[in-house]
Amino acid sequence: TNSSMKLNKLLLPILLLGAVIAAIVLFSGSKKEEQIKEIFTEVTEGPFSVQVLATGEIKAKRSEVIRGPAAMQRVGVYQTTIQNIIPEGTVVGKGEFVAQLDRTPLASQLNDAQAEIDKINTQLEQAIIDTTIDLRNIRDQIKDLEFSIQEKQLQLELNKYEPEAIRRQNEIDMEKAERDLNKTSNNLKLSKEKADAKIREILTNLKQQQYKQDQLNLVAKDFTITAPTEGMVIYIRNWNGSKQGPGSQINAWNPRIAELPDLSEMIVQAYVNEVDINKIGLGMDTKITVDALAKKEFTGQIIQVANIGENYRNYDSKVFEVSVLINEFDSLLRPAMTAALEIITDEFDKVTFVPLDAIVRDSLSYVFVDDHAGTYKQEVVLGDANDNEVIVWYGLKPGTRILISVPEDANSFPVHYLEPNEKGQALNTLTQDRLDRQKAKDALRSKVKNVEISADQSGGGDFIIF
Repeated sequence: TNSSMKLNKLLLPILLLGAVIAAIVLFSGSKKEEQIKEIFTEVTEGPFSVQVLATGEIKAKRSEVIRGPAAMQRVGVYQTTIQNIIPEGTVVGKGEFVAQLDRTPLASQLNDAQAEIDKINTQLEQAIIDTTIDLRNIRDQIKDLEFSIQEKQLQLELNKYEPEAIRRQNEIDMEKAERDLNKTSNNLKLSKEKADAKIREILTNLKQQQYKQDQLNLVAKDFTITAPTEGMVIYIRNWNGSKQGPGSQINAWNPRIAELPDLSEMIVQAYVNEVDINKIGLGMDTKITVDALAKKEFTGQIIQVANIGENYRNYDSKVFEVSVLINEFDSLLRPAMTAALEIITDEFDKVTFVPLDAIVRDSLSYVFVDDHAGTYKQEVVLGDANDNEVIVWYGLKPGTRILISVPEDANSFPVHYLEPNEKGQALNTLTQDRLDRQKAKDALRSKVKNVEISADQSGGGDFIIF
């Protein structure tokens, strides 16, 4: 019994060690087989498509813009803040409340206008008082002169028997008094005209200030924004992509508050990298996947391509805005949903293609072929490529076994070059095929007009200086 126990103690570690070794051998063997399967593939023949991928946001093709007061410039208010706005996605009826703008800039303007009106009224009252006093003084002078003339007339009659010199002096005094009366009467007329002109000027200034005050009061009412029609409220996006909500600034040149989209026709507005923009044209078919609808797929067509690139957030290089019209209607589609675009730039019914990882580009393009003759480098003529695969225009047959990774001893394998004449013919047919496809794209572009999206960017009213 003791000997058997000792034997068991000796055998147990040996058995455990053997099990571990067997497991390692099995694991490494299966892993090696898996690696072998992974590094080889076969040349495929079949349909092939070239796509440009982009991410965008759904919006309405047509929408009515809700604007702030168009007369902001007119009253000298050039910027204000959205004090309050209803939540995005709220459905409103015509005339219902949408937003409230900050009236602080108007309040200071109204205070200034009232102060100016009070000042002008004071000037008007003072002018009336001054005019009354001045005209009363002149009228008193006229009465005094009239009495003086009567006295001189009486004196002249009393002295009619006096010597000639005395009578002549009386006549001269009489003439002088009459001239003074005429002069003072003319002064009274001129003073009236001058006073009338001054009061008219003051009244004109008063009317201007009162008009400005009336305009300010009208604009103040318009700082409460209501819906021009029924619809779903969607926030405006700023130049940097952020949404314009409470606390956002609006200016008099572009006083957009929100949008009421027409949900019957929807588009995807996306941005395509400048590297890919030349591949894209009007009328191209597009596959659209909406994240919020459980990856539901739609189809679309490019209706607008920007002519000028722009710098946009989250992109390292310049991008071009592209709009895609969604062909299908779905009541679940909503503005601001994220959508993935797969723009089909080229489609081939039957071509030969391989994974991009299988291609080696050096002084020439080649793949590693593994067949009955062994492993060697096979030169190929390449066509168009998508994100994962590339067309082999010439040099490989369907079903050929190739490596999809470069072996460690790559330099030791021979190179099978293409016959020069055959390679030249292949390049010529490839060039002609690309020209034919480009002509087809140009013809499609000519049929589809670059559509203008109705969410306009203009704003503001005319500019009047008071």
